[in-house]
Amino acid sequence: MRDDTYLPEMIGRWGYRFPSNEEFAAFSQSSLTDVDPTHDDPDDVVIEYYDRSYLLFKLYERAVIQHDYDAAPFVSDGVIDVDSFTSFYTSVRNRRMSRAGKVLEIHIAHILDARGIEYEAQAKTENGKKPDFLFPSQAAYEDPAFPEEQLRMLASKTSIKDRFRQVADEANRIRDKHLFTLTPGDVTHPKLAQLDELHIHLVMPKVVKESYDDLIQGETMTFSRFIEEIQGLQADRPQSLTLL
Repeated sequence: MRDDTYLPEMIGRWGYRFPSNEEFAAFSQSSLTDVDPTHDDPDDVVIEYYDRSYLLFKLYERAVIQHDYDAAPFVSDGVIDVDSFTSFYTSVRNRRMSRAGKVLEIHIAHILDARGIEYEAQAKTENGKKPDFLFPSQAAYEDPAFPEEQLRMLASKTSIKDRFRQVADEANRIRDKHLFTLTPGDVTHPKLAQLDELHIHLVMPKVVKESYDDLIQGETMTFSRFIEEIQGLQADRPQSLTLL
């Protein structure tokens, strides 16, 4: 993709104000006309979607920042207006921090939808916690007659760092939880041990998983395999376990 291929279209659509994460993610997905989330390998699709979103974001952000600076520069005659600069920098930083994780969730949801997988995003569990994805639904999770072995939870984080600990108590009925991440080099052996203690299982696209050593790879599930597991649970579910 040439750097400037989609910039005129994005400016034509949105001017110089960022759209919602949902709209931006949908635009990124639609720009990949040769990617089929229904039939292509989910590991490849999620990477394609995320990488395209990242490239388009950088392209559009550069134009927005230049436009905003031209409209209200914080440097005049070589003197920096510190308050204006701080406000400008904070808005850029906050936008970057909030965008990446949310857009990744949207891409995952789009792939799950394309494959007909039953789930609920941001469902409420104990103490108002909201796991990113609950399978098959909040109603099933709240139904004491629904078998715990049929439930799954997936958290989504571009980079896990120390935030993985909050995943451990997002759904108490589910002992073994899954955490999707896609940052190479983010998982160390000590961190893997901590994840194991919390019964959190890593899920990664194949290309990210293969960047790690054999020990970490052996404890990691590909996104494609996770989807296969959910599809298997959905297919094997007794007809008596109807979802509300």
